[in-house]
Amino acid sequence: MSEIDRHASMPRMRGEEPIEEPRAISGLSIVALVLGLAAALALTAPYMWLLPIAGIAVAIAALVSIARDPQGKIGKPAAIAGLLLSLLFGSWAISNHVTRERLLYRQAEAYGQRWLRTVLEGDLHAAHQLKMTQDERQSPGTDLVAYYRDNTEANRSFRDFARQSPVTQLAEMGPEATVRWIHDVRSDHERAFGGPFDRITQQFEVEPADQNGQALRVQLTLLRSIDRWFGEAQWRLDEVRAVGE
Repeated sequence: MSEIDRHASMPRMRGEEPIEEPRAISGLSIVALVLGLAAALALTAPYMWLLPIAGIAVAIAALVSIARDPQGKIGKPAAIAGLLLSLLFGSWAISNHVTRERLLYRQAEAYGQRWLRTVLEGDLHAAHQLKMTQDERQSPGTDLVAYYRDNTEANRSFRDFARQSPVTQLAEMGPEATVRWIHDVRSDHERAFGGPFDRITQQFEVEPADQNGQALRVQLTLLRSIDRWFGEAQWRLDEVRAVGE
């Protein structure tokens, strides 16, 4: 009998355990953990929501792979951690987005109501100012009639604005008309040279005081930016049109 055969046939001593083969770390579990950590970027922009979605999918695949070969693979804690992180940041990002969008819509509605009311009251100079950025507007208390009369470029812009069909129709309805919000159309977050801004589109219906008059439905597109120095939200009207035109 050879030395190897004698060693193999020797009785195992009490308490002696067989040597376990080292188990491999699941690569999917490591990827799931990395994606779970990276999922925090989902809080910065909606297109980053792909990270927690991918993290959840990879984590589930890792857990299934480990469950099929529990003796050959390790990494379950990493996969679970990645799954939980992806779920946390994914749900947090969606919740933040929905809450922010609702707030933007309600702020836009208030500004749209203000602009429509200004036109209905016949103050078209003030309504034109509300289309401008804060830097372009005249300071409160300025005689806008004199300003537009003496400023050729501003007067030309105002005349083009006042001749728009929705503006003239609204001004003719008068201050007794009622304004009713209809619905939110869309919300977009965009970036430009001057910084990021939000574009909100909503529809309103204006009903004349005369029961025989015809209601006018208009669509307003409003822009919201943040002052880089003071951090204040600044709104302005970007576009107005009659629905159906």
